[in-house]
Amino acid sequence: TKFDVQYDLCVVAVGAAPNTFGIPGVREHCLFLKQIGDAMRFREKLSAAFERASLPGLSETRLAELLTFVVIGAGPTGVELCGELRDYVEQDVPRLYRRLLPHVRIVLLEASD
Repeated sequence: TKFDVQYDLCVVAVGAAPNTFGIPGVREHCLFLKQIGDAMRFREKLSAAFERASLPGLSETRLAELLTFVVIGAGPTGVELCGELRDYVEQDVPRLYRRLLPHVRIVLLEASD
């Protein structure tokens, strides 16, 4: 049966807490994106990674460690984050860290088929 629902505001609630799916180490080693503070921490970590990678004398292995960004979950938030990271790498990184561009990798992981 189809019907219309009258409303003044539409609220989309995606959950109150991140789900780690019981995977050991996730809570300790991952950044989540549920609150504004989470986004601010992500931005700080992203900037710190590029600053560390810009130090002279780092090995190729260390550059790969610092500049590989893994997004877990191919839902709307994960896909959007990958897109925003890609935009950052294409638009801002060349101005600030041009020599690091060849070392940047963005990986999107999804657990389902």
